[in-house]
Order: sequence, then C-alpha cells, then structure tokens
Amino acid sequence: MLAEYKKAGMKLKGKAVFVYLDITKESNSRVMEFFSLKAEDGTQFRVITMGDEMKKFKGDLAEFTEASFATFVQDVLDGKVAVSFCCYLSVNIEPDELDMFSGIL
Repeated sequence: MLAEYKKAGMKLKGKAVFVYLDITKESNSRVMEFFSLKAEDGTQFRVITMGDEMKKFKGDLAEFTEASFATFVQDVLDGKVAVSFCCYLSVNIEPDELDMFSGIL
C-alpha cells in the first residue's frame, strides 16, 4: 500500500503534499488528532485543504492503489468531493452543521 501511495504522490507532485503517518506510534497522537484520525479505525486516507478555512475530506476508498489515491486527491482539487469536516478554531464541524456558522465573522 505504501508503495502505491508514494506513486500517487509523485504523480501529483507540485499539486499536493502527501504525508504518511504511522498510527501505531503514540508520539503521533497530536498529528492524528489534527487529521481527525483514530488508531482503532485502522488505515485511513484524508485530504486537507488549507485556505481561508481548513477543509478535511475523508477518502472512503475501496482499495488503496495509486489510481484510487491520485483520483481522490485530484477530485478534491477539482471541487468534486463533498467536505467531510470543516475546521474553525481547531474544532471539527460536520457538514450539516455549517449553516449555524454562516453568520459568524
């Protein structure tokens, strides 16, 4: 799986930064929290966009291949994937909760 992930990263070099995180290491717990990951959930795939607001996209991939990684990331970049989480002030907000924040500046 990691070899496929690296290939996808090379394919999208200059468009996206690919980060691999070993969820079995306790020292990665803060980083896992940032990516909305839990060790008990096993292998996961996330894409995070950084702009005026941080948006997190959970990749529910059927298989971990170069093509599935690259396609999902490109679809996020092209605006074809719905946001899984938005983050304001380091708080995860589910997409259906976004309306209550629409008037906050």
